[in-house]
Amino acid sequence: MSDNVSSIKISGLIQNMLDSGFSNRDCIGEGLDNARKAKATRIRIVLNKKTNTLYFIDDGYGMNEATLTQSCILHDRKKASSDGQGCFGIGGNYMMVQFTQHQFATTTISRNQETGELFEIKADWKKAVDENYYHPTSHEITMKNSEVWNKYAFDPENSGTIHVIPCEEGVFQDLVYIFTTTDYEHDLVHDIGKKYYRAIDAGLQIELAVDDSVRIVESIDPLSWNLHKDEKRQQDITISIYQHIVTKELRAYYKDRTNATGRVEFGLKQKNGRAKPPTFKREAIPPNYALLDTIRIRSVFSKEWDVIQKKVFPSWKDMKKELLAFMNGYYMMRQDKVINRFGIPKPKSGDTAQYDYITDTRHSIEFQESLDKLFHVMINKSEMKEDLIHKTIWATIQFVCESFSKNLYKIENPKKDDSDESSVASVPKPKKDTRPIASASASASASSPIEDVSDTESVSSEIPPNILLDIFEAAARDATAPTATAPAPPPVAPAPPPVAPAPPPVSTKVLVKSSVRNTSKSHQDILQSLILLKQKLTSIVIQEKINTSSPLAESGLTDIYTSIEKINKYIDTLV
Repeated sequence: MSDNVSSIKISGLIQNMLDSGFSNRDCIGEGLDNARKAKATRIRIVLNKKTNTLYFIDDGYGMNEATLTQSCILHDRKKASSDGQGCFGIGGNYMMVQFTQHQFATTTISRNQETGELFEIKADWKKAVDENYYHPTSHEITMKNSEVWNKYAFDPENSGTIHVIPCEEGVFQDLVYIFTTTDYEHDLVHDIGKKYYRAIDAGLQIELAVDDSVRIVESIDPLSWNLHKDEKRQQDITISIYQHIVTKELRAYYKDRTNATGRVEFGLKQKNGRAKPPTFKREAIPPNYALLDTIRIRSVFSKEWDVIQKKVFPSWKDMKKELLAFMNGYYMMRQDKVINRFGIPKPKSGDTAQYDYITDTRHSIEFQESLDKLFHVMINKSEMKEDLIHKTIWATIQFVCESFSKNLYKIENPKKDDSDESSVASVPKPKKDTRPIASASASASASSPIEDVSDTESVSSEIPPNILLDIFEAAARDATAPTATAPAPPPVAPAPPPVAPAPPPVSTKVLVKSSVRNTSKSHQDILQSLILLKQKLTSIVIQEKINTSSPLAESGLTDIYTSIEKINKYIDTLV
């Protein structure tokens, strides 16, 4: 092979640039990043519909003759720095190739801040493809381009740069659409305002114009961080990324809500062999791990995103729910620029009531260029892929974000404690006895439930013995004379027509055993049993009063009255 034959075919390289996944809006972003790196405070992008030409103008510190030539070198990769987004040395040229579709030549004019000299450079992309030759060289500005500089520069006497890019017809029409549409998902003004909101808040002015129609880009903080009044709906956590000095193993440490340092454990197994869900493990940072850098995670939840969003961007009129959901998710921020957004899928399991707390939360994931490899930052930074991020790092980020949503849901929707719903001092309502009153004294019938317990079954030992003893003694005693202090019986209704002879009298001892034999250990069950016993004894008294043929002696009634009094005292004591 001859020494003057290159091992790289320039024409193929330039044509392949069109298939690298850069959209028109991505290329606008590359131009904005270059202007920001040049410390521009004003940027204006103008579409001239008469000539299908795009003018990209900034007031940065500009380029001299040497740096202007260097700017046209393809793939001039440099080490990433904290003063800009670029490191691949190709973004600006992608913008030129994409907009021209390598059919035209582009011109860049620049006045350097230090020298004050005005230079220009021409890159003929059509010739590069057709002749496989690409060698742009800067030179002093021509008269023709001096007129362009004087017309479009912010201040012709001061520093800055202008890119003059003739556009392919289809590309130009798409640029006009995204410059002018108010459809949120396609509006470039919204997109830039969201991606560069911090730079805009810091004073950067960005304007988009189609001929004389100008739109000013406003800052759109997706999290609307400063507009939220409820601090418990916000979280700001820093994750520190450590790497083992020998094995290069990565670990992500942070402080939880209790201010305890630890990390998230993954891949643990349960006894049944299934994977355990990730858990936070308190752990001190080992001495053989070195700090790489930090990741800041800010999370915020709101039930009124539509109201808040209107405050952030008043001209946003369409507040459809699907567009609000389009704003939710993980915002990946590299050096204060939002380079991508990942949506939050709706959970498929768990408490459905907390789904909205997960999907309607917005998270800002902020990192510096030093972690580019862990986040797999691509040449087209707007095409960052979720599945290529380091698994430990991304799993930790998701755990922190989801924990915030779930904890907030628990705080705002506490489960009611059953112990708070009942009071020991409250009197429970006894179960309703649906049997007729007369059945309480009819134990001789084979169907009577009282007869079933008239044997010698033992009474529950959980009821206090002194209570049982007093009830049994009072109920079973055969008094020989009525007691003078016995309370008067309750008033009764006029006697009904004669009824059939009453069955043999019921032993009050059997009634007592029937009421308490199956009581539980609880205080309330004892109380309920005593109330039922009182009802049964009272029904016997009423029945005996209306049934004159009853053989029950007056002394027996008196004894029942005494038992009822004792039961009343026990009930008062328990209540």
